[in-house]
Amino acid sequence: MDKQFSGFIKWKGNLTTIVSKRDNKETIFREIIVSTDEQHPTSMLITFWGDLARQLEVAVPNQRISVDFDITAIEYVKDGKSFYKNNIKGWRFALGAVDVQPNWVVSSAYQSQQPAPAQQAAPQQAAAPPVATIPGYQQAAAPAQQVAAPQQVAAPQQVAMQVNGLPNPVMLNQGQAPF
Repeated sequence: MDKQFSGFIKWKGNLTTIVSKRDNKETIFREIIVSTDEQHPTSMLITFWGDLARQLEVAVPNQRISVDFDITAIEYVKDGKSFYKNNIKGWRFALGAVDVQPNWVVSSAYQSQQPAPAQQAAPQQAAAPPVATIPGYQQAAAPAQQVAAPQQVAAPQQVAMQVNGLPNPVMLNQGQAPF
């Protein structure tokens, strides 16, 4: 089965040499983890063998990559029981630009700076009316008034001057509906 997966190189393993037990032949491979550039990224461990493993030497983390791969299952028999392992083998790749902070890095950093919902200021409450006290009964202290933080206003959305290399119809007919 042939598939394609695109994203960023999240991790690149070392070039590893293994020796076949049958014929003492040496083979090299390298594993990489490719993650999509989404809020909830999908990751895949892909193995490259032979010359492709050597060609990945120039690849660096956070670099865009598109990989064509095959998926097979390898059967292992031990003590009469069969076990299966999925094998994802890359057979072609194309490297792209290096992005210092892909979206999945920026979004996780942004989320860590935002206050959790429980930490957000509660809306102001009106002071409670005075209550008669009963001798010997202690009333709980009233909660301190909290002032809500000023709301941040989002920057106005920018409209692209061109769409697919052509003038944007919204920019040509400002103030009118585009269609």
